[in-house]
Amino acid sequence: MKTLKSELALAAIFFSFAFLLASCSLGSALITATRKALLIGIADYPGASNDLTYPAVDAESMQTLLHSQGWETETLTDTQATKAGIQTAIHDFLGSVPTNGTALIYYSGHGTVSDSDAADYQYYNGTLSTYSGDIGDAWLVPYDFDTSAWTGGISASDLSTWFDADLLTKNVIVIADSCFSGGLVPSSDSVDTIGQEYAVDSSGSVYSSPLAALGSFGDLLAANAAAKGILSPVVISAAGSRESSYDGTSSMGHGVFTYYLLESATKGDANGDGYVTCTEAYSYAAKAVNWAWNNSIGSSMEFYPHISGGLRDLALFKL
Repeated sequence: MKTLKSELALAAIFFSFAFLLASCSLGSALITATRKALLIGIADYPGASNDLTYPAVDAESMQTLLHSQGWETETLTDTQATKAGIQTAIHDFLGSVPTNGTALIYYSGHGTVSDSDAADYQYYNGTLSTYSGDIGDAWLVPYDFDTSAWTGGISASDLSTWFDADLLTKNVIVIADSCFSGGLVPSSDSVDTIGQEYAVDSSGSVYSSPLAALGSFGDLLAANAAAKGILSPVVISAAGSRESSYDGTSSMGHGVFTYYLLESATKGDANGDGYVTCTEAYSYAAKAVNWAWNNSIGSSMEFYPHISGGLRDLALFKL
């Protein structure tokens, strides 16, 4: 159990981090004339034991919010969201966003890893906290994922290939509310601002200093442009590469991370300019997950969101 002293110390660290990240100068938040969003949510998987509660609702609520703010939106849910269906939707979607536009891809659903032993444990038990072996690459789990052969996941490599083939714009946001979603960011492209193993087991939490990580994030921003000539997507993940994310409570009516991400649209404008940028939305949601969920749910279910990539702080919501 955390002591009051440790709670106060952590409060100071996370408050400072959230403030600095939300207010760090990346130039003015970019608001493009064309803004398009593809929202994917999978709750109803084949087999009742695999179902989730809120991902389809998460995607539909994000669609409603973004559409009300001028985004052009498309939603893919449940049986529509097979691996081939998602690939086709991403192909058509990215090809429709002009070079000066902003593309947002949001996913809510199961996430797993490619190693079948570790994945079997997580998929049916909800955590890797007691798994001591090596784990594979992170996968998004489409509707037609084969749980018997453990094949058909969408890997970071898949996403990278699809993006390279069809991407026209430099302004891309990817948001994933799924287990192990921090592992979707290839280490060759980016470094998360918070350690991937925020809480690794039920005996206690492992904290990384977010203040020290800000320097690495700044280095990453410059390196992306220099190495590729274009900008890596801004990627916001609900959890680390060894962490589960969770369906929320009935009072939330959403996945935990998505609940606070949606809430950031009205409460996350840290600099008072009337817009909530990616870093502001991330900062609000990360701090809220830490205090409203992690401090009350028990250490075995703690998780922490991550943000990586990009060069500009893109506008996500407006007040």
